[in-house]
Amino acid sequence: MELYFNIVSPPCQTVLLVGKKLGITFELKEVNPHLPEVREELRKYNPQHTIPTFIEDGHVIWESYAIAIYLVEKYGKDDSLYPKDAKVRSVVNQRLFFDNGVMFRSAIEYVECILKKKLEPTDEMVQKLKKSLGLLESFVQERSFVAADHLTIADICLLSSVTLLGGLKYDLEPYPSIRAWVGRVTAELPDYAEFHKELLEKSLEYIKTLLVSPPCQSAMLVAKKLGLTLNLKKTNVHDPVERDALTKLNPQHTIPTLVDNGHVVWESYAIVTYLVEAHGKDDTLYPKDPKVRSVVNQRLFFDIGTLYKRLIDVVHLVMKKEQPTDEQMEKLKSAIELLEHFVTERSYAAADHLTVADICLLSTVTALNWLKYDLEPFPHIRAWVARVTAEIPDYAAFRKDAEQATKEFMASRKSYSLPSQQHTEKQWRKFAKATTVLKHFLNERSYAAANHMTVADTCLLCRVCQRRDRTTHTHPMDLYYHIRSPPCQPVVFLAKHLGLELNYKTISIYDPKEFEVLKKVNPQHTIPTLVDNGHTLWESYAILIYLAEKYALDDSLYPKDLIERSVVHQRLFFDSGSFQNSSLQTLLLHLRNKPIPEENLAKVKRAVEVLEMYLTDAPYVAGHKLTIADFSIFVSVCSLDMMQYDLTPYPNIVRWFEKMGTHIPDLAAMRKQIDTELRALLASM
Repeated sequence: MELYFNIVSPPCQTVLLVGKKLGITFELKEVNPHLPEVREELRKYNPQHTIPTFIEDGHVIWESYAIAIYLVEKYGKDDSLYPKDAKVRSVVNQRLFFDNGVMFRSAIEYVECILKKKLEPTDEMVQKLKKSLGLLESFVQERSFVAADHLTIADICLLSSVTLLGGLKYDLEPYPSIRAWVGRVTAELPDYAEFHKELLEKSLEYIKTLLVSPPCQSAMLVAKKLGLTLNLKKTNVHDPVERDALTKLNPQHTIPTLVDNGHVVWESYAIVTYLVEAHGKDDTLYPKDPKVRSVVNQRLFFDIGTLYKRLIDVVHLVMKKEQPTDEQMEKLKSAIELLEHFVTERSYAAADHLTVADICLLSTVTALNWLKYDLEPFPHIRAWVARVTAEIPDYAAFRKDAEQATKEFMASRKSYSLPSQQHTEKQWRKFAKATTVLKHFLNERSYAAANHMTVADTCLLCRVCQRRDRTTHTHPMDLYYHIRSPPCQPVVFLAKHLGLELNYKTISIYDPKEFEVLKKVNPQHTIPTLVDNGHTLWESYAILIYLAEKYALDDSLYPKDLIERSVVHQRLFFDSGSFQNSSLQTLLLHLRNKPIPEENLAKVKRAVEVLEMYLTDAPYVAGHKLTIADFSIFVSVCSLDMMQYDLTPYPNIVRWFEKMGTHIPDLAAMRKQIDTELRALLASM
């Protein structure tokens, strides 16, 4: 019997505990269902690709309640866990549906609000959970167990939901019958204490703090360099009990916290300097020479106040599934450029040898991997990383453990959006200005800084090559378009987002002369039509795909993953097949002050409801990343917004619509122009 599961999932816990009660040994396959490759594997057996998924002799079952019932009916020694008596079974079933539709739902909503969204639960959430617990309290006041006078699968299912609250130390003091019931149920489950211990260790919010936290990594790596053995005490600062224990040592209850023979030190920089001064064989890691030490200190403060701070600001946004602003990404980039400057001047960050500043900065730089940040433009940092890591004992093994802990931590966040490093229009203008300056340098001499090659040429070459891949056209692409045309608008918006320079050729298909010009370029004589270095393309969706594939810095706008790409395609076809047409027709009738048929309004309403559904569990229309489908559908919603269509019943659309405005430079001015041009066209007809 195969069971695809993850112990932190309450539905999976239910199946595992039922199996324990029945004495069943599963062939366990622990998976993270949020990883694309795992979803693809699960999809072979379960079209919903959910866990738990149970397979026995080719028979596949998913949904924990269905699995639990199947196991009890097939392998139970008697029918006590799922009684055959119709009346008793009906109560068990009622409790199962109560768990599925009420108890588990209210608990998971409450828990995810705190752990996943980092928000205080709303009053409505609090009241829903209290009501659910109140009902459960009444069930176990009437009898010893939730559905009968003995243990049933309903008890095991509900136990998993209540255990979910334990991760938050939710106060069950007002529910004495529930607390007594938990004791009775767990007493009847074999090896429950061991099971619960494993659950705690793998809980979503039980962060592998010592390895995930860059400040903790710094302290551990300095200890490794010094040959010190630390008694590592993994601590979850989000657990009230563990935080209280930490507070007794450190009133700030932060990690890392070091206790050395009764002496307590916190703040990673204080710890690393203390370790070197107290246990170092010499002062090389933290030199006593005032001038050298001042540089080391400066680099430490640069790390904590600039580089690490800017990194962690971005990481926190990503964890909340929000995109950092261009300003935040620019600040992070400028901090990295400063470090590149530091390690260009010398082999290490603060001296001509390794110091604690290098180790602390290394922890921050490796944390950039959380964002999959591209360090290709920073060759000296990459060389410096290699030098520093070569001097730290067993670094490869440490890095492997840290990366695994980070991977598990990131996966536990279920989903998050990586920040875009795509260039804004402002950044491209800066690059154009810098290119002009470089041309001036090269007019004066054969190389950038002298009459022979220097490292300045090497660095500048790396920067130019990085841009060249994104600017292969020797002149701006021609876009035949009109801003008032809805199919043209997503192309313009995407180009703005990518920072692409287009040669805009305004074409009115109602003007015979302009129409003839267009026919020479595009035999279908439609707009938009894009010409890129002789390559001509029309149909807005084809253009969107082309621009994303050729000029975006990664594949997030048009994913290479077949499953993710299929969703983007589906959304594009949804827009082209129904939404764009119905929204535009309705807008035109509105602007002409003509009555809008009920059929039109019904089509728009259906499309809006579908879009609201797409956005229910994701920040963007095709998932957790911005894609070309967002730009396309955004235009259709803009049409509704122009006619003041009431979107208040659709909070997900409202939230997404506002968010989209942050991804498109100069949007307000363009929308104003669209409105003016469209009204002028209608007035002239």
